Amino acid sequence: MIEELGGICEEAKKLITKDRHDVYGDPKYDFQRTVDLFRIVSGHTLTAAEGALFMMCVKLSRETAVHSQDNLIDLCGYADILNYILRSNPSVLYTGNIK
Repeated sequence: MIEELGGICEEAKKLITKDRHDVYGDPKYDFQRTVDLFRIVSGHTLTAAEGALFMMCVKLSRETAVHSQDNLIDLCGYADILNYILRSNPSVLYTGNIK
């Protein structure tokens, strides 16, 4: 039914604004730490925005293999975090490393 729409996005919002935020802090800084570590292990530089895109790709890949509501919840969350990162610092768009 149409009333069910938005449920996974509401769950994602709860996770990123409360549960995950309480544990990992502001997503801008969490994603920056993540891409900094990625650079150390891979030699490739990504912005925090690209890190969010990368995580969206992980969830899309998993969803194409096997459906899981968790994939869709996380996909909504990563999209919201990407928007948050870009709105808070529009100059940090993309490095051009993702082609």
